[in-house]
Amino acid sequence: MKKIKILNLDELYNLILEKVQTLDVHGYDAEHEGIDFGSNDSLLFWFMANIHKLKQGCQSILVAEATYSANYVAEGDKIFISSKDVGFGLLILIETFYNNYVYGEDISVNIEKECFLLDIE
Repeated sequence: MKKIKILNLDELYNLILEKVQTLDVHGYDAEHEGIDFGSNDSLLFWFMANIHKLKQGCQSILVAEATYSANYVAEGDKIFISSKDVGFGLLILIETFYNNYVYGEDISVNIEKECFLLDIE
């Protein structure tokens, strides 16, 4: 039997913050330039701007993406979040797309999915 972890808003924010710190770029000559939170300056601003979407239910919203410069093929890791109101909280799905580059091969993607119940009371 699987168990689901219950988080509050602070715990959800801290979990996403930990994941953001693992984002990187991959490619032949890719140089990591930072993390993009869409039109927001930081994860905190992204969180405050999108908390209403999370509470209403959302599908695959881009949270953060590693940015890069490269002359050849490159990809940045990304984090997406989805939510659904299940009556006694919000079911939260966090998908982290980690890219992997091996010289002479295509970039492959590994997707890590984690599911939580967000207690919003």
